[in-house]
Amino acid sequence: MSNRIGDTNKMVSDGGPAFQHKTQWDGITPSINYHGISMRDYFAGKAIEALIVRGWGLENASGKAYEIADAMLRARECK
Repeated sequence: MSNRIGDTNKMVSDGGPAFQHKTQWDGITPSINYHGISMRDYFAGKAIEALIVRGWGLENASGKAYEIADAMLRARECK
């Protein structure tokens, strides 16, 4: 899956679902395919926590958090 970044037309992979969950049909309840948040958003959320604790302002930290998340996704693709 891909998302557009900010005001640009640049597309980046969002890494797919972070907490994908799929239930099986049990004859009564239909199966559910829950995707949750993307890996990109999860990584950015973790990164922004660390940046804010280290004194980054929210405006600076939010953009940097997604830079870190994108780097983490690229590192996963290299494996």
